[in-house]
Amino acid sequence: MSRRYGRPGFLEADTVAHCGDSTMGMFAYTIDFVDIATGWTEQRAVWGKGERGFLDQIKDVEKMLPFPLLGFDSDNGSEFLNYHLFRHFTDRKQPISFTRSRAYHKDDNAHIEQKNWTHGPQWLGYQRLDNPKVVPLLSNLYRNEWRHFHNFFLPSVKLIEKERIGSKTIKNTTLLKLPIKESRNQNMSMKLSNSP
Repeated sequence: MSRRYGRPGFLEADTVAHCGDSTMGMFAYTIDFVDIATGWTEQRAVWGKGERGFLDQIKDVEKMLPFPLLGFDSDNGSEFLNYHLFRHFTDRKQPISFTRSRAYHKDDNAHIEQKNWTHGPQWLGYQRLDNPKVVPLLSNLYRNEWRHFHNFFLPSVKLIEKERIGSKTIKNTTLLKLPIKESRNQNMSMKLSNSP
């Protein structure tokens, strides 16, 4: 991990489709966000993959982060790779780094891929959410109880290295840390390193 990603503000983003067994027609999506340095997570619900709906939710997440957004990395879906989002990140006084993963390289966004399961279907299941009235309810849950639970009460770990010995895989991880504490520690160390 580069020094750049060692500080808060660099998000990975991905979507989870609540389509059940079929991707036909319209249904709800969850947009997952994770900060690489702190593990801070945010989720939002949207109806379909419309560019405007995604942009509105990304703006809402940016307002609620406990640190400034510095970089945004996503997969190659059209919900992320569009002019609305590109302009949102680049047409500002201090542009946001806007990157995407390489095509067919699933591990490029490993931080968010892990959260797609633990912060989505593990809690909501795999049923189809094809009623647009469920989207504001899900977003309300995500913006309030869900984000507080995941960031203030649910500690997480980061994989440092993985070693295969014969048929066993040994994983070395960091100690359990709460995202809010990690965010405060990172912000405090940034302030200290910037002071004269």
